[in-house]
Amino acid sequence: MSEFAKKTLQALEAAIEKRANQSMLSMTIGGKAIGMMSLTEQLDIRDRLLREINASASQNLFKTVRVRFDI
Repeated sequence: MSEFAKKTLQALEAAIEKRANQSMLSMTIGGKAIGMMSLTEQLDIRDRLLREINASASQNLFKTVRVRFDI
């Protein structure tokens, strides 16, 4: 997953836990600043980002590697 998704997830989690700094709160998702979102919106977006990040990570775990042995 992109670095943007990871940073956004960190900012959302910090906002949910009430430990976000001003730069985190000013990050925008869908045209709305994290600091202006309701807790429900923050939780919904966090869950969506977690699903995307986990799906991307699981895709990277099972790559097919093809080898050829000459005998």
